[in-house]
Amino acid sequence: MTYEEFQLTTTELAIDPETLKEARVQETAFTRDSPLTFSRMIGLQFDMRKTALQSRLNVLPGEENTMPISQQAYSARRALFDHTPFEKMVRKVVASEYSGQYALPLWNGYHIFAVDGSYAQLPPVNALRNEFGIRGGNRPSAGMSVLYDVLHGWPLDPHIGHTDMNEREQCEKHINFFGSTPETVVDILT
Repeated sequence: MTYEEFQLTTTELAIDPETLKEARVQETAFTRDSPLTFSRMIGLQFDMRKTALQSRLNVLPGEENTMPISQQAYSARRALFDHTPFEKMVRKVVASEYSGQYALPLWNGYHIFAVDGSYAQLPPVNALRNEFGIRGGNRPSAGMSVLYDVLHGWPLDPHIGHTDMNEREQCEKHINFFGSTPETVVDILT
């Protein structure tokens, strides 16, 4: 996938009303007129320029003659939607990349996939403790598992969940990510 195709995918995602409907954490989010629209927020998240966030906020397209938007305002707007737009984007890009229209690196004609799991300590907040559980004392911790393409270097199917996750069950979920059981994954696992 070219960078231009990636930008198009991201733009399509950002302007899709269903994406906003699924992602907003409260019904009133992104309903009033603001320079930081949902599509601009998604665009800022994927902006690959190596400049400070405030520099990018200062020159939003079409907003040159208005007061600059603060990083705090940006953070407050970011808190109004969840992770689902990013998950949707990853799934769409991966589906495109593995559709067969792009030449991907292979080993003897096979894709080489691997699964890796780990744990992450979370801030000591009761809500996180209740959602993800605890590990190693009384510290909240999340279990993470990622299916990735070893030769291509892509994370394909990331999962974050309870700290007591079962790695074999996670592996089965990763296999189901493909919608069928590809021989390449089964060969590696058996």
